[in-house]
Amino acid sequence: SSAITYSWAVDGKTVGTGSSYTPTENDLMKWISVTAQCGGDTAEARMFFSELPVVYINTEGGAPIVSKENYIDAELIIQGNETYNSKTTKLYNGVTEIRGRGNSTWSQPKKPYRLKLDKKTDVFGMGKSKHWVLLANYMDESLLRNTLAYDLSGAMGMEQMSTVFVDVVLNGDFVG
Repeated sequence: SSAITYSWAVDGKTVGTGSSYTPTENDLMKWISVTAQCGGDTAEARMFFSELPVVYINTEGGAPIVSKENYIDAELIIQGNETYNSKTTKLYNGVTEIRGRGNSTWSQPKKPYRLKLDKKTDVFGMGKSKHWVLLANYMDESLLRNTLAYDLSGAMGMEQMSTVFVDVVLNGDFVG
């Protein structure tokens, strides 16, 4: 019976109080949050606003990912974008296991990860698999070498790895 009030914020700065907020280009690569109050109850939600799909990974207890051998339990949520959305592709919201991957890249500040879903899932229209990789491409300033090589391989009629650029939020922190 109480009215619901809303408060929208971009990177902590209040930008609106209506029941909805339409992000602008200035909001790209920022956190958007909403607080809804009804009577004495309050609910909050936040999302990272990107033109890319956003992969949210929350490890159990916020544990850091420190091993390339041992998986730890996590929750995985994929937020789509204009190209990858629930109407065109399968997005994921469920459990996963995650560990580090790579050799020289594992020692870099931006980490690559290996994900193991609980069941085979067709993520981003790439076909069903339980195993997925998040490449950091830290040593490639263009962020294009792997994708270019995969696409060239496919154009030559050879095996081709599918790729999708995403932003990653790990335990509430944007990591690239």
